[in-house]
Amino acid sequence: MNSIQITKFIPLLNRVLIKRIPLSSQSKSGIVLTTNANKFTKIGVVMNVGPGRIDNNGKIIKPTVKDGDHVLLPDFEGNKLSISGSDDYIIYRDSDLMAVVEGTLH
Repeated sequence: MNSIQITKFIPLLNRVLIKRIPLSSQSKSGIVLTTNANKFTKIGVVMNVGPGRIDNNGKIIKPTVKDGDHVLLPDFEGNKLSISGSDDYIIYRDSDLMAVVEGTLH
């Protein structure tokens, strides 16, 4: 099977590259949780944003998120992408993202 080593990823149009945040593998009391292996929170970090979509008049509508934003992900999965052997990346359209969130993840 052929594989490509991606060194740079620039989304097209209004697509957004998200790095998913894995669930903690430890409880608050320090117990290691094995059932959360390979599961992710509904929050992701914006890694790269496309330039925007083009409306019917030819005007570019820029995405509402920027690199580094923490966003609430929709229930459906976008397009998964493996970068450098990591399956933590997913591509969504800007309009599919639910919200920009602030705070700390526990």
